[in-house]
Amino acid sequence: TEMLQQQGVELRQVIVDEAGTTPEPEALCPLTLAREANRIVFVGDYRQLRPVVKSRDAAALGLGRSLFERLSTSGGQPGDGKVGPGLAGLEGRGA
Repeated sequence: TEMLQQQGVELRQVIVDEAGTTPEPEALCPLTLAREANRIVFVGDYRQLRPVVKSRDAAALGLGRSLFERLSTSGGQPGDGKVGPGLAGLEGRGA
């Protein structure tokens, strides 16, 4: 973070590939570096594979679910094609 700030680098876009298999803390890391981002893109399908979490305690605390899945399904039914409230207002933004 400091190195980016010292060099005046501003991240305007964040792309998280394989977002369906990325544990939530891992997906949040680049977002904390891009506070001024104009666009955040999650690429993947959380219905294919979930994050690999070997710790039962961590899985019980919800780390077996990706940020992408949580945002996509919050308030809706999985597979209904509706954007959950976690993503409401974001779809089409910046397009």
